[in-house]
Amino acid sequence: MNIELIKSTENSALNPGALLSVVNPKVATFLYIQIREHFQSGIQSGVYPVHTRLPSETQLAESFKVSRMTVTKAIKEL
Repeated sequence: MNIELIKSTENSALNPGALLSVVNPKVATFLYIQIREHFQSGIQSGVYPVHTRLPSETQLAESFKVSRMTVTKAIKEL
């Protein structure tokens, strides 16, 4: 995946601070499921438009404060 950030001041979905609030390690749901659900709802609501590239898995992992493998698993299950 290459990076092509959505250029919108209204869209905080790719803001690292906003992404960090998506995952909560204290809940019983696996982190990859929390991330997958975040992207699923974002795609359905138009936050992540169809054919728009996400940041790289490494960048997403850093933003979510999880391992790259966690992000990889979440994306594969979309």
